Amino acid sequence: MKDRYLFKAKRVDNGEWVVGYYQYCYAGYTHLISNLDGNYEVIPETICQCTGLKDKNGELIFEGDRFYGLDIGSSEIFVCEWDNEEGCYMFSSEDSENGIFNPREASEHLEHCGNIHDKES
Repeated sequence: MKDRYLFKAKRVDNGEWVVGYYQYCYAGYTHLISNLDGNYEVIPETICQCTGLKDKNGELIFEGDRFYGLDIGSSEIFVCEWDNEEGCYMFSSEDSENGIFNPREASEHLEHCGNIHDKES
């Protein structure tokens, strides 16, 4: 299974994240994530595509994931998002206009700290 073809989303029944392949069922207008454990109806607004990249701890990076930029000399929080102009995923700062323009190199320095769809505590 290629990582870049994976998606994650929050399940409708319990709100927990599920990772697998994305499917859209036209008959019931249902969004599903399927994996070896089963098929799960998910909340469409929380669907995040995998970038194929991993953070410094080896955790897969999905669109919408948030990161601490500890090893790059910054205390800022960065978010992984698709950039239509560049045609690739970028890590943009939540606190400023700064962005990281080489996600392949930068991902090795970032530490996962949540997702934009997680509730703030």
